Amino acid sequence: MRNKKQSFLKSAQQGFSLIEILVVISIIALLISVVAYSLVSARIKARNSRRALDLSQLQKGLEIYKSNNNSDYPSSGTVPSANTAYALSNLSGFLVPDAINQIPADPSLPAGNDYQYAWGDSGKMYAIRIYLSNEVGGTDCAYRSPGVGGVTNNLFTGLPVCDLE
Repeated sequence: MRNKKQSFLKSAQQGFSLIEILVVISIIALLISVVAYSLVSARIKARNSRRALDLSQLQKGLEIYKSNNNSDYPSSGTVPSANTAYALSNLSGFLVPDAINQIPADPSLPAGNDYQYAWGDSGKMYAIRIYLSNEVGGTDCAYRSPGVGGVTNNLFTGLPVCDLE
């Protein structure tokens, strides 16, 4: 009789209870959610860092173009009218290959959120509209070149200045 009882107790102690299994599953689920959130956050920061580098490259390319072309930014040809936003691909003929190697594209490119360029005051100023990501989607912002001769750069009015720090 003793052997049967010991054998029954031994087999009952070999498994896990339902509560123990549920606790382990909930801990694993919690860890997965924390890791997933961290990855999304890191991906957003990486995209915004890339946008900051792209903007810096564009600024330098536009300054090179300006120094080579009578102190004016691109304002004609495939960039047809002032105060209107155009895709940066329209600047290709102006900046590539003399100022920059290629026109950068937004790293995530949600539909309709590629970088845009606008010029004003006969090519004396410009602005670039970009899309910054965050945890709940994103927001548009603008980098504006300084105005010249007291003229304020009001291109992309209503958009906040890009904070790429």
